[in-house]
Amino acid sequence: MAGRSVLVIAAHPDDEVIGAGGTIAAHAAAGDSVYIAILTEGASVQFPGDVGKVALKKRQAEEVAEMLGARELFTADFPDQRLDVTPRLEVNRFVEAIARKVGPNIIYTHHFAELNADHRVAYEAAAVAARPFSLPSFERLLCYTVDALTHAGHTPPRFNYYSDITGTLELKLRAMRVYETELRDYPHPRSLEALRHAASSAGAAVGLRAAEAFESVLEVRRG
Repeated sequence: MAGRSVLVIAAHPDDEVIGAGGTIAAHAAAGDSVYIAILTEGASVQFPGDVGKVALKKRQAEEVAEMLGARELFTADFPDQRLDVTPRLEVNRFVEAIARKVGPNIIYTHHFAELNADHRVAYEAAAVAARPFSLPSFERLLCYTVDALTHAGHTPPRFNYYSDITGTLELKLRAMRVYETELRDYPHPRSLEALRHAASSAGAAVGLRAAEAFESVLEVRRG
């Protein structure tokens, strides 16, 4: 799969690591060109009025992208936890412009059943950008989840695609440490121990030591 173009779309800084950090690093190590798009500034709700934290999150996202081997990071800086009231056309246009620029073969984004409204909007924007008739490079749209119970009673993800991150799990965890304000103590799902357990559990489901699980929602096999 070397030589692929890969686009990872996340609502907030740290979502890209939790959902697909090991896979991002694996793609980069295989020679693929990986691009990350983060839609919101990810700090204004958690730290109201603290513009320093907004700038910190951007610096952290840049550091993480470099650590994982991404070729370029795109940030929109839409208001945190307000994507559902942001004009949808603005969000879609941001994502579509990136997709046209990088020509992704594979797109990773949030699962469409996640409880967080920002996550659902990110999925919808990714799905719009992934329309095969407007994105000739497109081959596969894969959805990751950020928290184990993120669907909160709705139809849970139907994992049908597993990425082996045995060789990149430790890098994923080091990248997550960069987002220090997001880390929690175990057994919180955003603890390093919980992320390690989740990778081991996903891997064991398919005979791997560590994996990230995705739901493939659209695939196009091109001749």
